[in-house]
Amino acid sequence: MSGFARDFKWEDVPVKQSFLETMSFTWVYPDYPTEDCVYCGQVATDKDHLLPRNWTGESMRKKVPVVPSCAECNRVFLNDVYEPDVQNRRIICHQKMRLKYARALSTILYADRDLKQFGSQLRTVIVKQMEKHVAVKERLSWPPTADFDHKAWKHAWEEKGTLNFEDSPRQLSHLFYDRTIQIEETD
Repeated sequence: MSGFARDFKWEDVPVKQSFLETMSFTWVYPDYPTEDCVYCGQVATDKDHLLPRNWTGESMRKKVPVVPSCAECNRVFLNDVYEPDVQNRRIICHQKMRLKYARALSTILYADRDLKQFGSQLRTVIVKQMEKHVAVKERLSWPPTADFDHKAWKHAWEEKGTLNFEDSPRQLSHLFYDRTIQIEETD
């Protein structure tokens, strides 16, 4: 009888090193402006790694291509989302932002003359929500030009590297093993 392993760990799988002792690769680093978040246009306070930690391991982490991001957009990818394409990552960020700020985005934008009908406290709350609505809409309209990503990749630079499997035998093992492993169950 076959089924999926419930307590499967990569540490339990023997690594086949005979096919390859080292692997050569090329990292490509996009050339985005460092002051703006590539996902929403806010001030970039963090660097977002385009490959998650569980794909690269700690020893390769410093070599993974990064893009400038704000702290909020960078937190979207803390759960090790594998999506190396910046445009698709931006779509994921925008979807999360729409969910997070759904209330602000549904705020009615009043003209100044129409706000006078509300009391001062309610008017203050409405104005704050309207400001948040405008700010979120601005973030969701990022990037400013259609060729923003194209320019960054056009000026990208490369760095060659190697991965020594003797030093780190399980690193990048997902490239060589199927993650869906069938095992035989014994009664």
